[in-house]
Amino acid sequence: MNAMNLHRDYFEKFEYSEPNLGNLPYDLFYSNEYNYITLPEVQVLFALTDSSTSYTFSGLRKRTQLHQYKISKSLKRLQERDLIDKEQDGTYSLTAKGEEFSRKLIKELLKRKDISYPKYNNFQIQRVKLFAKRNLDQKYIKKKLYGRWFGDFRFLYAKEDEKSLKLCWEDTENWQIILENTIYNQLYIQFNLRDYEKTKIDNFTNWLSKELLTEVDIPSYSLNQKSEVYN
Repeated sequence: MNAMNLHRDYFEKFEYSEPNLGNLPYDLFYSNEYNYITLPEVQVLFALTDSSTSYTFSGLRKRTQLHQYKISKSLKRLQERDLIDKEQDGTYSLTAKGEEFSRKLIKELLKRKDISYPKYNNFQIQRVKLFAKRNLDQKYIKKKLYGRWFGDFRFLYAKEDEKSLKLCWEDTENWQIILENTIYNQLYIQFNLRDYEKTKIDNFTNWLSKELLTEVDIPSYSLNQKSEVYN
């Protein structure tokens, strides 16, 4: 099944951004005060600063751009310090202790002016409402799609709260697709406007139809043109 005409919903998206560590020394926090934490470990902590987001191992590699060995070593040491947890599904997230420790690090770095810390990244993306032949709840979608790859797209992260579930995939060209399922069983996809390729969106909806065992399409009546600002 090919997706029908794509009706685009343009909006400015503002995303929280972790600090840019730049070229800070590897042993900047390697002292008793900070429990001898290394810079790669700090990078992993900052990647997980959003408490509602959990990353797979490959997602953390993509996000931090760290070598596999450094990621593995950092995750092990952070778990030993009870700063992160490994969930049953294989993803990693901050513990309460890890959240407090990360805030302490950020505050110290800002005080020393060692980092730049933009509060928001602002970019324009498209959001499209999907139509499915039957209701799809969050548990079902997560069970069927979580951690799965399609084509050149690797699973990057999951973000879940009381309002929605978001699953993100990214290809080798840093082109992202985000699938969102709301508490009202509404389905949306989000993708960067500047990187839009209709073939990739068609392939994604076809893949969803196959994996979710129901027809998923982009109906021509799904969205009216409008502009939204997300904060």
